[in-house]
Amino acid sequence: MFDGPVKVGGSFVHALAPVAMAWLLLAAPEVTSSQPKLTATKVHRLIDTIGARGTIRKLFDSSDFENALVDGVATGGAGWLHVAERLRPMADGAAGELLSLALQEALPKNPSGVLAIIHRGTFSTIHACGGYGFGQYDEERPLRVLLKLIDKRVRAVGAVQDSRLASEQRACIDELGRLRSAVEGQFPK
Repeated sequence: MFDGPVKVGGSFVHALAPVAMAWLLLAAPEVTSSQPKLTATKVHRLIDTIGARGTIRKLFDSSDFENALVDGVATGGAGWLHVAERLRPMADGAAGELLSLALQEALPKNPSGVLAIIHRGTFSTIHACGGYGFGQYDEERPLRVLLKLIDKRVRAVGAVQDSRLASEQRACIDELGRLRSAVEGQFPK
């Protein structure tokens, strides 16, 4: 960042403050749908500029940006999982819960990446494996659909072949087993 005025188009202007720069990062005109185009790279830059706490405030101040962040993490992409790791220490309440849901959604898509996050201690096994993502809030789903969501996660986690993640893998499968039992217990036979 510059310390003083900068010459732009023949006149001097003061360098942008970090918060103004953060706004420019988010307001870039890349909107192609009803949701803003938010990339993991943009969020990393935002964290570098205003910190994790400021980034959470900025993104969760707008439901469009909040949804774009959560949807990004839910893809399971490595850059998005790293974003979740960087934001988690400052995310409490609703922000923390939404990041956990997004991580649960990412679990069957990138089980090794999610298990690595558990291994590093950023998220607990319960937060990453104790639910079935966004589907857990749809009370109209039949038991067979809920069990499919859980079983899909068990299969994905079970297929991980990284011995460094073996204890996280076992813990996650155990947690998913508890979730399956709880879900089955909610439905009369």
